[in-house]
Amino acid sequence: MTAAPPRPGPRRLAGLRRSDIGLVDLIPHHVVRVSAGLAALAATVAASVAGMHHPAPGWAACAGVGIALAVVGWLGWLWAKPGGWLLPGALVLMAVGGGVASAVTVNAVVFAAVAASGAALSFDLGTAALLAGVGPVCFVAAAAAHGDLPGRLLVVAVACLAGLLSSTGRRQIILRTRQAARVAAADQRTDLARREAQLAEDRNRMAREVHDVLAHTLGALSMKLTALESLVASGVDVARLRQEIEISHRLVGEGLDEARHAVHALREDPTPLPARLAELAALHQATFRHSGPDTAIAVEVGLALYRVAQEALTNAHKHAPGAPVTIGLIVDPNGVMLTVSNRRAVRTGDTRIGASGGGFGLQGMRERLLLVGGRLRAGPVPDDGWQVVAQVPSLPTGAPPRSLPTSSTERNI
Repeated sequence: MTAAPPRPGPRRLAGLRRSDIGLVDLIPHHVVRVSAGLAALAATVAASVAGMHHPAPGWAACAGVGIALAVVGWLGWLWAKPGGWLLPGALVLMAVGGGVASAVTVNAVVFAAVAASGAALSFDLGTAALLAGVGPVCFVAAAAAHGDLPGRLLVVAVACLAGLLSSTGRRQIILRTRQAARVAAADQRTDLARREAQLAEDRNRMAREVHDVLAHTLGALSMKLTALESLVASGVDVARLRQEIEISHRLVGEGLDEARHAVHALREDPTPLPARLAELAALHQATFRHSGPDTAIAVEVGLALYRVAQEALTNAHKHAPGAPVTIGLIVDPNGVMLTVSNRRAVRTGDTRIGASGGGFGLQGMRERLLLVGGRLRAGPVPDDGWQVVAQVPSLPTGAPPRSLPTSSTERNI
């Protein structure tokens, strides 16, 4: 079954640089436009007929043909759609009829002037000038045939020129209005796209925060429960078990606090990073050291560094249980540096704890730091310890981050 051929669209007059502007742009309401056009047509015809003062039979026939052509053109102009073939044809008929009839009755010059005005409204200036010149040319032909030159040639030419210039100004106003409307619509689309992108970014940000909070809290709680199971199996005293249970309760409370902190951060009203790191260090029985001025740290930077500290503490407890951990925060004009260091393990960790986790934490932190222009490094340090270093350059000045000491054993995460 073959597809039906496409329906032909409206024909275009070859050679004319068309414009989608017409009488409808001046009078949008169809009934008002047609009523006003018919009333003006009737008045023009009556005035043209009244302007003939006992002409010779040949002149009367010439005027009658001219007025008839002009009426047909006027009616076609009223119903023509911008851009179609009927519009220029109707304007040509009106100009021809008005030029011919003007040789007999001066009032018929209105037809030629209206044709010039309609051409200037719908077409570019060059095309409109050609169509506006049809009226004076036809007047010259009709007047020459009756030996009445120059006659009213100046009146016809001035009337057509006035119609041409008046509608040229109206056309420019319409074009500027349309351009302004297109620019406004484009601005609205751009603003809508920007809002949708911002909404998607906020959703991704919220999802990332919830993921990090749950991953850290549940991971730490899982390790504590595994350690409790080991302590129970080893027959440790009740006081030690209660201490570990209390720490587990604190981890749950920390998770709730983390959810509240995430909401505050997303509202651009975060708790200062040093205070949050101090609380985190106290919860994990780590040492916290802070140096540098108490300058405000960007929200995204603070969140990224805080998540790095959480992940590093979780890894330290997982792979080096019982080892002393130190969190360091250095703020200077070059940016912000966070270090999380731990020494060798004091006791051997449970193999189930060391094997827990998906192994994607540091990779996720590295991606988060990249979003704020930072970098993450981790590697061994003396005394068989491990150190994680996160550094973010100063965002306002765009200064490059300080160079970090590297060694052959250090690796990028």
